[in-house]
Amino acid sequence: MAMVVEAFTSDLCYLITQIKAKRLSVPPKYHDLVIELESKIVKIRDYVARTSGSKDTVVVALVREMKGALYDASDALSLLLLKIEDTEDPVTTCWTTCFPNLDHLRKLKFRQEFSRLNSEMSLLLQRYTPSSSSGLDFQRGEDRVDHTTIPSNMDTSDMVPDHQMEQISETIINIMCNSANGDVNDDKVKIIAIVGPTGIGKTFLATLIKSKLQGQFWFTIWLNVTANFTRPDLLRAVISSCSPAHGGFSDMSCLEYKLEEAVHRARVLLVMDDVWSEKPWTDVLQGPLRVCGPGSWVIVTTRNENLAAMMKPTHIYRLHKLKPDVSWSLLKKQIKSNKKDEREEQEVDRLQVIGNMILEKCDGLPLAIKVLAAELQQNRTQDNWEHMLKNKKWLKEGLPEELNRSIYLSFNDLPLHLKQCFLYCSIFPEGQTITCDKVVQMWIAEGFIPSDGSSKLPEALGQEYYMELVARNLLEPIDGNFYECRCAMHTVFRSFAQYLVKDETLLLDEGENTSDSTQKFRRLSVSSKEVEYSDIQKHKSLRALYICVHGFKMLKQLPESIVNLQKLRFLDISDTEVKEVPKEFGRLNNLVTLKGFPANTDDTGKCTLEELEHLSKLMRLTVQGLQNISSSSSSTSARLCHKMHLTSLWLRCNTSEGNEIQSQEVFDNLCPSPSVEQLTITGYFGFRLPNWLMSPTIDNLRMLKLENLPSCKVLPYNLGQLPNLESLCVQHARCITRIGEELFVPSPLDDDTDEDERSILPSSINTIVLWPSPWRSPG
Repeated sequence: MAMVVEAFTSDLCYLITQIKAKRLSVPPKYHDLVIELESKIVKIRDYVARTSGSKDTVVVALVREMKGALYDASDALSLLLLKIEDTEDPVTTCWTTCFPNLDHLRKLKFRQEFSRLNSEMSLLLQRYTPSSSSGLDFQRGEDRVDHTTIPSNMDTSDMVPDHQMEQISETIINIMCNSANGDVNDDKVKIIAIVGPTGIGKTFLATLIKSKLQGQFWFTIWLNVTANFTRPDLLRAVISSCSPAHGGFSDMSCLEYKLEEAVHRARVLLVMDDVWSEKPWTDVLQGPLRVCGPGSWVIVTTRNENLAAMMKPTHIYRLHKLKPDVSWSLLKKQIKSNKKDEREEQEVDRLQVIGNMILEKCDGLPLAIKVLAAELQQNRTQDNWEHMLKNKKWLKEGLPEELNRSIYLSFNDLPLHLKQCFLYCSIFPEGQTITCDKVVQMWIAEGFIPSDGSSKLPEALGQEYYMELVARNLLEPIDGNFYECRCAMHTVFRSFAQYLVKDETLLLDEGENTSDSTQKFRRLSVSSKEVEYSDIQKHKSLRALYICVHGFKMLKQLPESIVNLQKLRFLDISDTEVKEVPKEFGRLNNLVTLKGFPANTDDTGKCTLEELEHLSKLMRLTVQGLQNISSSSSSTSARLCHKMHLTSLWLRCNTSEGNEIQSQEVFDNLCPSPSVEQLTITGYFGFRLPNWLMSPTIDNLRMLKLENLPSCKVLPYNLGQLPNLESLCVQHARCITRIGEELFVPSPLDDDTDEDERSILPSSINTIVLWPSPWRSPG
């Protein structure tokens, strides 16, 4: 069920629109068959939507076959569009040269193929009758949540607040209490947001704060607002928390007046738990609550950081996963039946080693730990717990209902295009980094990010999708990562996604081999050395093959024919032994990401950097081997300053020794365009850094990383004046013995100010890493 049918059929219809727009190039018989296919695709979409969530095995089997037909239609339509473009652009005839095994596809009898697809879809639709699907409408219980105040007897005694949660709660309480003693004329209601993934403990933290502030507010109101809230119900819920008799009004103006009357000049604490939209606040409650007294607060808990920002909070706090010791404490507290039984406690302690291994499945998520504890409590023996460790029940049968319901809410709230992108991330093996540029290219290849002819590149749009998944806490940034472009998928979320994709994606982890199943898998992820290439060939319907197995031989040379792939957008050869690129490499002028480009000079004096001249669409570029460049004019030919889409640049020398003057000349002529936001320089041999680092042309720079600088003695004097610089990392620069002035900017203080106070650290810089650090700061 990896296919999100509504999104997939929308992409198919867009393909058909492109084909119809080329009507002059499409034979009439093809055109009629495509139109007929479009109508059947729409009917299948409607059927799948009506039966969504059905457990009926007949319906499930029929939906699976319909999805298979949609995949076949996608292949046929894509090939037809390619053939049309073949006739319009002679350059694309290189496809046969590049991929000889695709030669037969060029001779494919499209008319017979589309006739077959139309017949297949007709038969599938005939098996569906309206009466057979009656009663199959499916609505999950989690979509129907009342607007209620929190029960006064809510049990949170089994939760274990860790140091992080205790620290945040104390900080928030201090902020709230200090505001109560502050300016009595400051009657603006302030907001604090608590953000994190589902099940991380946001509700518990809000409950903890509420209980500690008991008696500090006239009214304490708790709301759990659904996505489909109604304004009258929301207002009545708040009024009921302040005054039991709200008069049963239904008119909005009356309800708003009644609420204003109830909270006028009163100090109010409103907790809006698990918020999915800013509108309950901005459109409904913000107006009436403006009459609250000084020191009134709103606590918002949400899974979406972008939503939190839209509510304009004064503070945002992000909860992180529990540490292993706290996870064990929570599990132990959950599975003990008698809290004071020392014998039982010793029995549980003997299982701590295997218990910690099982807890890795929960990955520090409190809700997952509580759910898992219910299963472990029933069988508290070493053998049973070891069986639980090896069991892949969550992948085969789905997550337990309570955990599944909570994660499904986050999944169901995603727009269609993000649903399929999220599910696709489960193809990466557990624990592997999901880099933005890599997964975006995979999404583009699958057609998840259509090229709609707008000025925005698909890669830029894909990066927005990626960052939205991060903001919704469905992908988690790796610690220390800047820009959140290197993330991982939480173990529990991965299990949830893998269960949904199990009919279409085969995941082979270490020790596993290909399945003997005759099932048509569309995607195969291999992280097992036991898999043979002949086994992979058995899967004839694959659309994506992802291999992540260590120990493969390094690629040493790119084929000459790669220059014919003029639609290529992503190329990563950074972990290979490629030392040079084929002639006319610059013909790949659609490249957006190029990693590991080898800088070299051949026997004739020709420099590979010249091939970069025409790659004007590059957004991310890594150049390595710059110690091999002997002439400053060669580096100029790369024309990096003209690449206006370039946002990420890594310039790298690969040896530990080099010529200082030559290095300075080469790097001085590699000035990037003003669009660059992330810059890394590695292995630079010059006594000083490139001149352009001291110029105003790089004002957009947000991250600067300098590493392995054996000869450099000083940093650019104007680093502190770069207006957007947020992160500075300097590593292994042994000749830099003093640092300080270059990071400071003049203070806007009077002339009488002490000289030591005339400079301040720029407010934009929030991360500075200096390692190792035998340096002296000024003064």
